[in-house]
Formats: sequence, C-alpha cells, structure tokens
Amino acid sequence: RRKKVDVVKLIRPVSIPAIDEKAMSQLALSEEALIRRAGAAIAKEILPLYQGGEVLILCGGGNNGADGYATALALYEAGVPAVAADVLGKGQRSEGGRAVLAAYVAKAGAPIRGFDAFARTGVSIVVDAILGSGATGPLSDECRLAARHIARMNAYKVAVDIPLGVDADLGEVQKDALAVDLTVMLSFPKRGLFSYPAKELCGKLVLADL
Repeated sequence: RRKKVDVVKLIRPVSIPAIDEKAMSQLALSEEALIRRAGAAIAKEILPLYQGGEVLILCGGGNNGADGYATALALYEAGVPAVAADVLGKGQRSEGGRAVLAAYVAKAGAPIRGFDAFARTGVSIVVDAILGSGATGPLSDECRLAARHIARMNAYKVAVDIPLGVDADLGEVQKDALAVDLTVMLSFPKRGLFSYPAKELCGKLVLADL
C-alpha cells in the first residue's frame, strides 16, 4: 500500500515577482501590507529563539531589505530590542519598502548606516536581509565584506529567504557565501536551497506562508 506523500512546489526565483503581483491583486493587498506580512512571519520564527540581548537586522535596498525592516518593526512592537541597519546605504527602492522603513523610523528611530552595525556589542541574533532570492551575479565587494563580518559574529544567524551569496535557483554558492543557522523562506520553497552545496549553508529551512 502506497504511503500518501504531501506535494511541495519548489519555485524558481524568477517566478516570485509575478506571484507577488497576483497575490496583491487577488487578495487586494498593498505592497506595504505584503511586506508587513513577511516581517510578521519572520518575527514569529525569531521570537521563540530570543533569550536576551539585541537582535540586529541587516537590510539591503530591495524587497529582502524591506522584509528586514518589517521584521525589525514587528520585533520592536513585541518588546524585543531589534535594531535595523541600512548596511549598504541604499535606502529603499520600492514604495512599499519606503513606507515600512518610515514606519520603523517613526517607532524605533533611524537605522544604523553602513558597517557601524558590526561594532555593536550584545547582539544575540543577527538577521541577513541584504539580498533576496532574485539576486544574480557575483557579490559586490561590500556584500562580501558584510558576509565576512556576519560570519565572525558570535550570534545565532538567520537568513531572510536565502543566505547571502547563495543561488536560490541553482544551489550554487559564491566565495564568502554566508552559513546561517536558520533560513526563513517566504511564500514558497526556493528550489536551489534543497541542492548542494547551498543546502549546507542554509541551516534549518522553514517555510513562512504569507
């Protein structure tokens, strides 16, 4: 007798923008609302891990960074000392991302600029929200340096969607790619994260259904 097996759809990163657009259209969600859902889902995974100290969220300028600011906001509202950092000095490109960043600034203050974030002490959890699953090509010098800084931190490491330097489509990893303890995949599993060598760097894989 055959055992029933749940079917899991592994998504290529190139499909994500269209999926997000369809979700926002069919569910009448704004871009900001979808980003806030992502932040709440990531914060939900982090809260049981928190045992004191500071949570540092390192944000890039794209959608992954926007999810990072939303995570920082959700944790801050839950009473956790969460600090966001604009680690690449890129701000936010999208309207929804800028709205979430403004909401974070209004409640918690301006994010730390640049690599000053790595000088902080008492960080118990660090969150990589620098590049998303759609990132392609070699890491910039800034991103490689950020990955090295994170790797040296004595903190529990969480990646939003993918760890820095990991290819979410092919499962390839770049030089200085970041190894984390937990990767929170958003909406759908990314197929490359189940392939080696990427899987070795992802830690525990968790799916957050938005």
